[in-house]
Amino acid sequence: EAADIALRLVSKRSCLGSAAIHDESIVLAGYSDEGETAKDRCPDVKEMKIRSYSLAEMRQIGMENAARQAVNNLESVADCFWIHLDVDVISCDLMPAVNYVMEGGFTYEELHQMLRTALSSPKAFGMDLTIYNPLLDKNYFAGARLVENIGKAIKR
Repeated sequence: EAADIALRLVSKRSCLGSAAIHDESIVLAGYSDEGETAKDRCPDVKEMKIRSYSLAEMRQIGMENAARQAVNNLESVADCFWIHLDVDVISCDLMPAVNYVMEGGFTYEELHQMLRTALSSPKAFGMDLTIYNPLLDKNYFAGARLVENIGKAIKR
């Protein structure tokens, strides 16, 4: 998966020899594909120094609490941080225009809570969105809803 590759390239598991970003400076939040990861024999993020929160863990402790913990972790180790959002973490009922569809996923309200918390940090430097596939979006409805909801989340 593209996100896994990007994470490997900036972390110590890349073929580049040295890490662009050390594990301690990475937070992985909202993943729900532990079964797929194990089946594909990918490294278990829980065995690394990357701070990680599965979607189930985030729901258990509350989105805002999980996001606050993640932000606190990043603020303690970095002068600034970047938010990378793969939209395939959004529920496929809400965001069907992705190549890697999995059941479950964030609701837009959960995404708002997480992004509002992260973006409220003075150390939040920027954000990018990836994985949206307009070829899979009839009438571009899912993309329009995505833009509307990201706008709501970043509006202060």
